[in-house]
Amino acid sequence: MQDGIQHGTSISPDWKSNPPKELWRIRIGPAWSSFAVAGNYLVTQEQREKTEAVVCYEAETGKQVWEQLIESRFFEALGGLGPRATPTISNGSIYAMGAEGWLLKLNATNGEVVWKVDLRKVADREPPMWGFSSSPLVDSGLVSIHAGGKGDKGILAFDAETGELRWSAPAGEQSYSSPQMITFQDQRIMVLLSNEGAHFLDPSTGRSLFNYDWPHQGYRALQAQVVDANKLLIPTGMGTGTRLIELASSAGNLTAKEVWTSRNMKPDFNDLVVHQGYLYGFDNAIFACVDLKDGRQTWKGGRYGKGQVLLLADSDLLIVLSEKGEIVLLKASPDSMEELAKIAAMDGKTWNHPVVVGERLYVRNAEEAVCYQLPLR
Repeated sequence: MQDGIQHGTSISPDWKSNPPKELWRIRIGPAWSSFAVAGNYLVTQEQREKTEAVVCYEAETGKQVWEQLIESRFFEALGGLGPRATPTISNGSIYAMGAEGWLLKLNATNGEVVWKVDLRKVADREPPMWGFSSSPLVDSGLVSIHAGGKGDKGILAFDAETGELRWSAPAGEQSYSSPQMITFQDQRIMVLLSNEGAHFLDPSTGRSLFNYDWPHQGYRALQAQVVDANKLLIPTGMGTGTRLIELASSAGNLTAKEVWTSRNMKPDFNDLVVHQGYLYGFDNAIFACVDLKDGRQTWKGGRYGKGQVLLLADSDLLIVLSEKGEIVLLKASPDSMEELAKIAAMDGKTWNHPVVVGERLYVRNAEEAVCYQLPLR
């Protein structure tokens, strides 16, 4: 769903008397990828010396099942070494986007390469400043990715079976977001955020349905969030802030109008989540809550750096993974910030998104990965 929300499990907020139990801990190669999960298997990406690796681990033990290596090495001084995107698992296959531009389809059972495509050639561009970071969207037999090439090479859609290019469409050059699917008035629409604004496309053909122009001098690195079925949040950092727009459709044509713009929520590449009429996320490096009615900030606190957040919706809890590798448990309440617990999980810079499946919490950074069993309510 790309909304940062976990459903289906009620987690206990009392971590003092019943703390999470560490189940395993392993060393891992550099990357800002998260985990894709299917059954008892975790798939992620890493840098291993001169090769980018797509790696499958046992979720129960952390033991490696298989690896697939491709000669590729992306490094940037601020962002560091290794892949940026998270793999996508679909219909027995894994689709992975490397930082230098290799898009791979692998057999999920053994990691064998089914096909590979070099985006640098297809989009006729070198890797962007922070590397290719778009996670593949797999839908209706197509694998779509942001490439940011000139002309109509902004978004590329490949045949999931063969890897052949099926369509391409214009989009802003500066985006570290991923294409995503939304449904508006029973119409399925692909959305991508870029430095130009929000692009709305027909996912089967790439035909432009609407471009919401909201230029940003830097880049956009987050996912849009659907609110009340007819509104869309466009999160932007670096001083621009977050905007809520309301969508409308007339004779098949999409339009949108601004509801509010707030500089009280300026997430850079740090996700935000929507819960019961409020928005929770990072206002630069400080965690905050904003009212969805008007963009007004209800509270701000918690210096967690460039961290990430995950909402446990059935528990009214937020798990924040801080930039220092701490797991922080917050109450999802607009009234005030309430920090319930904090665990020093990992050392070193941590920009990777946490994952919760059932009662298991999986976290990683550029050095190690850890699995915790969370206490049930």
